Amino acid sequence: MRIAVMQPYLFPYLGYFQLMDYADKFFLLDNVNFIKRGWINRNNILLNQKPYRFTLPLHEVSQHKKVNEISIAADQKWKKNFMETLRVAYQHAPFYKERIDLIHGIIYYDDDRISAFIYHSLESIAGYIGIKTDIIVVSPVEEREGMKGQDRIINICEKERATEYINLPGGKSLYETDAFLPHNIRLSFIEPHLTPYPQQQKGEFLAGLSIIDVLMNNSTESIQQMISDYAVVSA
Repeated sequence: MRIAVMQPYLFPYLGYFQLMDYADKFFLLDNVNFIKRGWINRNNILLNQKPYRFTLPLHEVSQHKKVNEISIAADQKWKKNFMETLRVAYQHAPFYKERIDLIHGIIYYDDDRISAFIYHSLESIAGYIGIKTDIIVVSPVEEREGMKGQDRIINICEKERATEYINLPGGKSLYETDAFLPHNIRLSFIEPHLTPYPQQQKGEFLAGLSIIDVLMNNSTESIQQMISDYAVVSA
């Protein structure tokens, strides 16, 4: 059993979905403190041939609140504005007409909790591109409270009888092999291969943009090939 645990990110980059693809179960860690200026409510698309950072507006944001305690701003204008931004950015992209309804259904999802909103978005996109991994929200199933860091991850792995915990490269500074070995859990990391694809711009390929950019510019078959293009390295 391969387990991945990540915070919920808004329209994350391809590597996030590669991690999801490799895992048997993908846990969304929604009961940790919200981090301002992180990736929970913002990401980058390509607009006017440059990276453009979009942000989902939130209500009463605080780093003293858990992610599942944060709600989306009540003013709905941002939804219309965001969809218009996507139109301007991608109306000439080859798969815009095929994919814009998918994004519209995510943006107009009727739940003002940021964690629920992102859970729905990840399930929608994963299902659309053929990822069958179970996505599980941590807060309803976590039995032991007060654990932090890798102890918390190990606890989740043990509960699920996992034999491998997998994370993205950014997690290398957070986890230690020696902490997992006594529990018979292998610690591994995904090394994403972000294959260049045609973008609506001149100049060099811009890797690591939101999955929205991937969806707008590539066929489902091509995306599935990109999703499977990664290496797994043991720590």
